[in-house]
Amino acid sequence: MRRIPLFLVAGVIAGTLVLCRGATSSEPSQDSSEIGQLKDEIASLRQRVDALEQRLKDRPIVIPRGDGRQGPGQIDPLPWPRPVPKDWRPFDFNGMRFYMIPIDNSHIPASPPQK
Repeated sequence: MRRIPLFLVAGVIAGTLVLCRGATSSEPSQDSSEIGQLKDEIASLRQRVDALEQRLKDRPIVIPRGDGRQGPGQIDPLPWPRPVPKDWRPFDFNGMRFYMIPIDNSHIPASPPQK
């Protein structure tokens, strides 16, 4: 009966010693060098950001039109109203102008030469 409490006390003492030993290891000195390297890297990145912000001050700001997904304006090569071929017949449907395009066999392209 006395063995169980004795093993429990010995286990608690051994666990405490292991935890204390891990807390006093020499790794924090290596961590401080890594922290110093990271601080230097952060400082250099901040300098780069400042330099880029200075370059942006010299350029004009372009604000996109509409929702920003539109491309540049297009030049229409044909003036309005566009010329309509003479044989097309215009008609209105639901308030919009449509054209009946005749399908005529008189303008059949020449057949390719046969060998």
